[in-house]
Amino acid sequence: MTLKIPICYSFETEIIDEFKKDIYVPIGCGGYNSSKMIFTDDIGIDNISKYNQYLNEMSMIYWLSKNYELLGNPDFIGIAQYRRYLDFKIDDLNDNNILCTFSKNKYFTIYQSYCLYHIKHDFDLFLSLFSKYLKEYQILLNTYLN
Repeated sequence: MTLKIPICYSFETEIIDEFKKDIYVPIGCGGYNSSKMIFTDDIGIDNISKYNQYLNEMSMIYWLSKNYELLGNPDFIGIAQYRRYLDFKIDDLNDNNILCTFSKNKYFTIYQSYCLYHIKHDFDLFLSLFSKYLKEYQILLNTYLN
């Protein structure tokens, strides 16, 4: 079983060498590039890197969907931000798992927290598209966000 977790970077910050090992892959987003990055999300013709300022990690997710083979076609893939890492054991993974973090903030739900720091309309649009195309996961998403 192989696993890769690209880490999204959009500016110069510390990259711990340990993250360049087997699982974590530093990727420059929004055209950001440095010698510390393994890839950038503006490689190739099919990318939306110029929209990173609006889409954040979604530009990297789009790029990954078009360049999956550059990661070695892993069995499992995840994403992380430069300052947020998922702590898990490989044994936690199977064909049906989705691993995600939960809010540690006891005063706000994940939805409320997102809306405080981002554009609420964008997230509401995501939620409407999710409920339209992924109805079978709606209860799980609602539980996660609230």
